[in-house]
Amino acid sequence: PPMNLLKVSIIEETGGYFFVLGGIKIKAPENRADGIKKLKVKGLVLGIRPEHVCPSREGPFKAVISSIELIGRELLVHVLFGNTGLSFITTSREFKAGNEVTLAFDLNKLNFFKID
Repeated sequence: PPMNLLKVSIIEETGGYFFVLGGIKIKAPENRADGIKKLKVKGLVLGIRPEHVCPSREGPFKAVISSIELIGRELLVHVLFGNTGLSFITTSREFKAGNEVTLAFDLNKLNFFKID
């Protein structure tokens, strides 16, 4: 499945860089700070693969499941977070279209791209 590409705002505060997605502010990993600083922009595209997005009771992102695709033994679950679409992979059969799900990202797997 293709990488999720999400437009985010970047802010610099004491303690590092933060990305803002859907009004939620998340601290960018330390290992990405130098790359973000070099880009010198306030907006970026955050890239994260579906296998690095996971359902989590503690996750900051609340989304609604829009559709589900069976891909072999796994499911590719498509969700809407506000007006933003993204997907994740799971083996769990507990997910149903129309239901809410809370998601988290593996912050060590984030990629940032400059918006042209």
